[in-house]
Amino acid sequence: MPDHGQKVFFIKHKYFLRVSFLGLILLIGDRVFKGLALREKIFWQKNYHLALSFDFLSTQDLFFYTLVGVLILFVIYCGVHSHRQKFFLAAAGWLWLFFGALSNIFDRLKFGYVIDYLNFYFFYNNLADVLIWLGFLLVIIGTWYHNKKVNV
Repeated sequence: MPDHGQKVFFIKHKYFLRVSFLGLILLIGDRVFKGLALREKIFWQKNYHLALSFDFLSTQDLFFYTLVGVLILFVIYCGVHSHRQKFFLAAAGWLWLFFGALSNIFDRLKFGYVIDYLNFYFFYNNLADVLIWLGFLLVIIGTWYHNKKVNV
């Protein structure tokens, strides 16, 4: 019986490294754009809210930072677990989630807000947010595909 964990949605370990490197490039790009925004080279907006500019949790209290810390630990755990189980696409997704969260947390700790520079008509975003959303999508696709192959 073949090991279904070896190949998950066209991604093997060498591709996991490439996808992870792409996530790192996007993280670096996000930091570069945020630097440009701070130097007023591109239009940007301060985001004091949690996600997509929705104000449903104060981002200045201990509960917020405790919750974020627990979520970061959860993401790290899931990423390591996915990699050990050879769910490489899901592992790359967890890494992208981590990269995006890391960039936004850095902004919150340093400035007290997140620097958003991508205008999506109803809300502003940044590449870190895109990393988080795409990472979440990679986790879903990688897990779904792995479970589909195992159950066949």
